[in-house]
Amino acid sequence: MPGSSSDAKGGELLQRDEPQRRETQDVYEVLRNERRRYALHALSVADGPVAVGDLADRVAAWEHDTTVAEVTERERHRVYTSLQQVHIPRLDEAGLVRFDEDRGIVDPSPEIETYDVYLDVVGAEEISWSGYYLGLSLVTLAVFGLVALELYPFTLLPVEAWIAGVVVGFMGSAVIHVWSVRRTTGGFAGSPDVDDT
Repeated sequence: MPGSSSDAKGGELLQRDEPQRRETQDVYEVLRNERRRYALHALSVADGPVAVGDLADRVAAWEHDTTVAEVTERERHRVYTSLQQVHIPRLDEAGLVRFDEDRGIVDPSPEIETYDVYLDVVGAEEISWSGYYLGLSLVTLAVFGLVALELYPFTLLPVEAWIAGVVVGFMGSAVIHVWSVRRTTGGFAGSPDVDDT
């Protein structure tokens, strides 16, 4: 029946969902571009302001699947120009960074953390860390299931040995994960050298 209270409640729900829908669209708009995703990832692990030149080096290295030291001047320049003229201003508009264009400095805002869940940066032939840990958990579950069923060869070791093996496996994975993040961030987790290049 037109004008019923259920119609009014439905309208209220739609109005309440509208800001969340707009926010989700903004997230996908910002993250639609790979270069912006790389820049956001690099900035999310930085301890503070980052020079645009340093950010360009890191992004160019990820784009070309190489190290910062092996990025060519041409590759760096192309990334630098697009970051400075297009992508960083877009991130500034979205409130994710504060861009001091005169000094060439990008300062990540606390809002950048809301995007972290979307920023698992991996190469084309790599698995994400979240996928790795999911796989490790499934393997662990399968091993404990086979131990509980007392199937051979899982009866050769006591349960305590299997538990110790799983703990060592997760601890080793965490150590490698930390090392990998430090390697891929290219020193961004330390104090960046801020310059005007």
